[in-house]
Amino acid sequence: MDVKDVISLTSDLQAINKKVQSMTADGGTNYAQSLERAGDILKDSKNDKYIIFLTDGFPTQAQEEKYFNFSGNVRKCNSWGYCKYDYVRVNSHKTVYYNVYTNGSQDAYILDDDGYRIYVNTSGTPQSIIKSLSTNQALSLANQKVKLYSIGFGTNQELDMNYLTKLSETTGSKAYQGDTSNLSDLFRSITTEIGQYAMKDVQVKVKIQGSGTSFPGKVKLADNANAYMDGDYAVINLKDVPYVLGQTPSATSYSLPLTFDTKGTYNFSDVSLSYKNLSGSSILKKRDAVKVEIKDKIAPTFKGTVGFLDTNKVGRLIKKEDRNSESNQFDLIYTLTPDATLEKADRGTLQTIKLTQILPEGITVVNPPSNVSVKGNLIEVTFTDIPYNNGSFSINKLTQTIKLQANWAMNQTFQNPNCLV
Repeated sequence: MDVKDVISLTSDLQAINKKVQSMTADGGTNYAQSLERAGDILKDSKNDKYIIFLTDGFPTQAQEEKYFNFSGNVRKCNSWGYCKYDYVRVNSHKTVYYNVYTNGSQDAYILDDDGYRIYVNTSGTPQSIIKSLSTNQALSLANQKVKLYSIGFGTNQELDMNYLTKLSETTGSKAYQGDTSNLSDLFRSITTEIGQYAMKDVQVKVKIQGSGTSFPGKVKLADNANAYMDGDYAVINLKDVPYVLGQTPSATSYSLPLTFDTKGTYNFSDVSLSYKNLSGSSILKKRDAVKVEIKDKIAPTFKGTVGFLDTNKVGRLIKKEDRNSESNQFDLIYTLTPDATLEKADRGTLQTIKLTQILPEGITVVNPPSNVSVKGNLIEVTFTDIPYNNGSFSINKLTQTIKLQANWAMNQTFQNPNCLV
């Protein structure tokens, strides 16, 4: 699980290639410690800093230091699977190891002085903690003004490209889905972007708390914000802005999702834009104050339906021997309709729209679309964002069709899916 340097930073491409060719893949996938180590290597550099992060799977491992104080008879196991009960007393900081396994099981453990694993309870699932630790490392890189380019290898069942994109966008960069056929093109595109004339380290800072602010209530960053807090300031790292001689860079829009606990008028008077110009000098520009009016209203939500594309077919599915075909396959169609009473002045975006569906045992997904991920018997559909402005939504409804198959005879009922926004 520990992350180690394979080869020190070098411009010797032959040495790098030789080392890479001798490597073999094994064990889990540790995003958090890999990003932490890469950040440590670059932290003292005075140059522009970039990381190209390659992965072929979901984050399945991570570790962190935590304080423990407990005693009693506990079950502990060695790495070979031998387990026993023993009395232990722990009153110190320990490294917690989080794991998600290929069969879907998860665990978290600490090690005693003899190397035995003592399994511990966690406040969330190990999988959610692993992703949270990886997100925190991306935020740390953003704070160091490190750009994180991510390249994910594999299918959408092997990767979470939405999550990789979120990590990279947190640092003001991009994520790509790669394979052996396009890897050279991706590296060429990344190096071209890094080497272009551009305004770099572009950053927007908005003071949302602390002295000098006078708000009706508390303001916080929303959970889905690709931003981080630096003291009292919410900070967004933006992508580099390419510069073409004689041309004005085109306008770019970014959002800063915030939450407000009290209605009223919020005046954000401390707003600034900073960047490095072509000569490398740091430029700071104060921006006009921004006023936000929070009303006592119900946020937009959805009305949804789920049904069979062909209701007659579902009642006469047939599995022919061990073969799968149209005879034992059917289609589900999901429909989401935005639902809210909007006024002319209302504007915003419904973001991170995800629908989750638990599949009955024996039902599996056939060739899921790129926006559908499958984890065990859980499918997750990610929809496009929906802007709303001038009292109406830009999209009247969202639909998604998914092909499923029955793997044996059954009489099952589908649970109503959950929709998260």
